[in-house]
Amino acid sequence: MANLLVLPKLGLTMTEGKIGTWYAEEGDSVEEGDILYELETDKLVNEVEAKESGVILKVFVEPGDVLPCLAPVAIIGEEGEDISNLIPNETKEEKEKENINIEKKIVEEKSIEKSGVVIASPAAKKFAKENSIDINKVIGTGPKGRIILEDVEKYMNNKPVLSQIKEKVVPMSQMRKIISKKMSESWNTCPAVTYDIKVDLSNISKLRDEYKEKNIKISYTDVLIYMLTQTLEQFPLLNSSIDGENIILKENINIGVAVATDAGLLVPVIKDADKKNIEEISSQLKEISSKAKDGSLSPDYLTGGTFTITNLGMYGIESFSPIINLPEVAILGIGAIKKEIVEVENGFVFKPFMKLCLSADHRVIDGAVAAQFLSQLKSNIENMK
Repeated sequence: MANLLVLPKLGLTMTEGKIGTWYAEEGDSVEEGDILYELETDKLVNEVEAKESGVILKVFVEPGDVLPCLAPVAIIGEEGEDISNLIPNETKEEKEKENINIEKKIVEEKSIEKSGVVIASPAAKKFAKENSIDINKVIGTGPKGRIILEDVEKYMNNKPVLSQIKEKVVPMSQMRKIISKKMSESWNTCPAVTYDIKVDLSNISKLRDEYKEKNIKISYTDVLIYMLTQTLEQFPLLNSSIDGENIILKENINIGVAVATDAGLLVPVIKDADKKNIEEISSQLKEISSKAKDGSLSPDYLTGGTFTITNLGMYGIESFSPIINLPEVAILGIGAIKKEIVEVENGFVFKPFMKLCLSADHRVIDGAVAAQFLSQLKSNIENMK
């Protein structure tokens, strides 16, 4: 019996997805578990498998199509099976509209020919546009004076070129569209202010050396997350969100960590980070970062964050103003580690320092509160044992 395949909903926040590579054509036989197509969401690229064996009787989509969740994608059944009852009414209506539009276009083209408007082939128009050529100045040698590609090329070769700007148009991926939308929303919605503070990392450096002697590798970020959770317990307002005119104080401390991938920025979340020790945080951070980069991260790890950190220190960036990841009210930027000469009792020593950059939503976090939070975080880090 034939079945209608719909676009799956991968996670509570997913509303739409973009069809990527399609691996099966109409008429192909597939087995249960075969990869049918790639589905690109705002966070991940997922491979969608066939839930049953059969023949692809109908495909409603093409690579690049953006569809809402549960929209029809294809029909799988037995060869020759009647599927008319499974074809959505919208699809039938769209086909009829498409036929009407095609007929309308043909009529319009004939009218244009009669009106004396310049007629050119699609290839000629495209080439003229890419090379900033006024196609109205080109003489056509095609049927009925139609401008063809060779006409435009000839015109360009004979025309003096003063300057020419070359460019390449790259369509945004679905993930990049969502990132663009969210960053614009945050920038336009949230009156954010960034506060910087310099922190002495000497004690963290000693702690890392102690772990190293036990053959355990931890990063500065691991320890900073651990100290951050303790500080957030002291300042619950920084671990909140806004809902209309209400401030929602979160009981859980879930730390999102910005991870750069080839497809774009992802923010996997360490759930209940305040209940984990440094080794547990380090282990989970390594796991979710690796899965985020290879595209195997579960959508569950991309939701539920209450506070985000982002580290650009590995690129040599000492200070920056990170954009808040709404609906959170703050984000902490981590800068590069720099050694500085410090005067001590017996002379001078080199110590490692780092700038922490807190962007806070001024609708909730006043400047004094942000400053107190950063000062306490600095104290917790520098006096940790």
